Amino acid sequence: MADVRPDPTADLHWSRYRGAIHEIFSNNATAAPARTCVVETASSTAAERRFTYRQINEASNTLGHHLVNAGIQRGEVVMVYAHRGVDLVVGVMGVLKAGATFSVIDPAYVFPTAQ
Repeated sequence: MADVRPDPTADLHWSRYRGAIHEIFSNNATAAPARTCVVETASSTAAERRFTYRQINEASNTLGHHLVNAGIQRGEVVMVYAHRGVDLVVGVMGVLKAGATFSVIDPAYVFPTAQ
């Protein structure tokens, strides 16, 4: 079987740096606002939901402005408590747009279900 581990000495091509992820995201939202960005798959309790780049961008801008107005400073850490879905995407992007750093608390790990 072939070794599939990455070469730790290989060039990572950082010279191709295109910008921060929230800036790239905002550029994508401007270029293709109606394109689907997040799909939450259906579950036993909820139907499938689809969100466009415009919707995610606007929601994360709203959150980012709220955080700045609440006093978040550049580089501070904001804890994001959200299930894996659109709320998590909005939370992470909003925190980054506010200039802060995020750490995610996944409810599935905080309150595990009984086995």
